[in-house]
Amino acid sequence: MGWGSASTLAQQAAVVIQGASVETGAKAGRIDNAVIVIENGRIAKLGSAAEVRIPAAARLVNLRGKTILPGLIDPVYVVNVGGTEGSSGGSRTIVIQGRAITLPGDSGGSTPVFTRVVENASLDPRAFRVPNRSGLTLLNLVPSSGYGQSALVRPTPKHGDTLLQTGDGFLYIQLSNRTESLSVLRDNLAATKRATVDSSSGSASANAGPSPTPSVERELWKAVVEGKAPLLVRAANAATVLHVLAILNEFPNVRLGLAVSGSDLDLLLRADALTDRKDKITLILAPTLDNEDGSRVRIHAARLAREAGLPVALSLSHLGRTSELTANQATPLFALGRLIAAGMSREEALRAATQTPAALLGLEATHGTLEEGRVASFLVFEGDPLEPTSTLRDVWIEGNPTYD
Repeated sequence: MGWGSASTLAQQAAVVIQGASVETGAKAGRIDNAVIVIENGRIAKLGSAAEVRIPAAARLVNLRGKTILPGLIDPVYVVNVGGTEGSSGGSRTIVIQGRAITLPGDSGGSTPVFTRVVENASLDPRAFRVPNRSGLTLLNLVPSSGYGQSALVRPTPKHGDTLLQTGDGFLYIQLSNRTESLSVLRDNLAATKRATVDSSSGSASANAGPSPTPSVERELWKAVVEGKAPLLVRAANAATVLHVLAILNEFPNVRLGLAVSGSDLDLLLRADALTDRKDKITLILAPTLDNEDGSRVRIHAARLAREAGLPVALSLSHLGRTSELTANQATPLFALGRLIAAGMSREEALRAATQTPAALLGLEATHGTLEEGRVASFLVFEGDPLEPTSTLRDVWIEGNPTYD
């Protein structure tokens, strides 16, 4: 899959950020009184003021006393798509105050329609003001229809023509433990395996007919089976995860980005259900503390995952509940601070919102940390970003300020 930009934010003249403390997320750790030299949207130089020479004619930005972090990445940001739902499972009519109203039935039993976000979702720049003001610098948009190909966008409302990074994203599927839902996963994996075997043997089955023209959907499933791209699954419950793992037994190369609730993860870890596939799973979690079912006992899902050796990518939109972003725009890392107060280390929390989602999306070479050669997408905070009173001052995406 290509990750080339549809358009670029990059400026030609060098920009130099001075005076801030930079938490790189990389081996360099925290650099106080740092200098960041940005050229064409990338970090050309990064180090202490004593180490980095400032280019002549560069534009200087003084951020003394501020703290800079890598930009946040949301691996599963749900967007509405139009005209893609499967057929209804049966409508029903109810009467409210003497008025008959027909409601559509549950579509969970129908076959979902494959949907490309880039072709069916509105990429209106105004729709991305909330994530931009909340510190998200890259979003992996997944379809609300529950099945399709994601698109990667930069939330840059000031530069609407630069939103789309690539429409050729990843395969995403929302599953329940219903037979009709699981069959989408099972049937597509089996069909892809058969096609691969037929292709490698140079033969076609007796009733197959001519080879079909490759489609986006088929190519995505092929990349998943070969382990070249992750399969992003949002599971309705723990039972769904058990079914998914059983189906994947025949497909050892599949890498799974698994979105689950904290209570479901707790059940799965207690049953030791994820152990055999641990090296192929990245958990996608909301940055929340959940309760055990029917109990007031709190579940710290991210900490449990860490203790089990499973990588965690946090969805700051809480897996589609963008109202959570709106509520905490001034202090977007408040949720991370809460996880840290409950026992997660600062480094682990920041990694889960930056490096791990970047790695899940195959962007670990360009995003997730602040290092020379990486994309210059970062956040500027007044004071310690993880203090409840610390506010987000600026958002820079690919070398340009997009929010202040």
